[in-house]
Amino acid sequence: MKVVPMSKHFTQVAGIIVCSLLASFSAIAQDDKHKPELRAMLSQLKSFSADFVQEVKDINGELLQRAEGKITLQQPQRLHWEVLPPNEGLLIADGETLWHVDPFVEQVIAVDQKSAVQDHPIMLLAEPDSQRWDDYSVSFEDDSYVIYPLSKQQSVKQFNLHFDKYKMLSHIKIIDQQEQTNWLYFSNAQSNIAIPSDTFTFALPEGFDLDDQR
Repeated sequence: MKVVPMSKHFTQVAGIIVCSLLASFSAIAQDDKHKPELRAMLSQLKSFSADFVQEVKDINGELLQRAEGKITLQQPQRLHWEVLPPNEGLLIADGETLWHVDPFVEQVIAVDQKSAVQDHPIMLLAEPDSQRWDDYSVSFEDDSYVIYPLSKQQSVKQFNLHFDKYKMLSHIKIIDQQEQTNWLYFSNAQSNIAIPSDTFTFALPEGFDLDDQR
């Protein structure tokens, strides 16, 4: 067995540690720059409304599902997400509760909105001042802001926000832990417009069961 001199071994280990620290410091510096930048942009997005096309692809890029719908966001913490037939569905966040309406099984699932971000990171768009941003790092890659959860327990692995030259949100890419990619392409987008208050009001549809997980 070849014996590595202690000085050489120490140098190798020290080199690994130094490289790791430099990489960590680089990531922190990058995050320090891009996270405030992104949050500042989102803070100007008091409301956002758009039509969308959603495409879900597997790890090999094969299309698994395609749907169309409409999204409406309003700060603070308001979301109305409607998927049109034949894949109809509805998400409403009213600031306290996230309501998930599934017409196919005539069921509504209610969850505490504070715990919903890990499965629905799009909620971060309506919460630029939230402390929940401390759970994410932000970089800028390929003309997109890339948001990474710090916890591996989250269902989402990566969350990309792309803005056009007018600083309007144009598309989103979400990669989950199974390497499925969820693309959202926006059209007819409008920002900072008046949104009717009842857009984010939920009422249990007649005949629907409520699964209250709050």
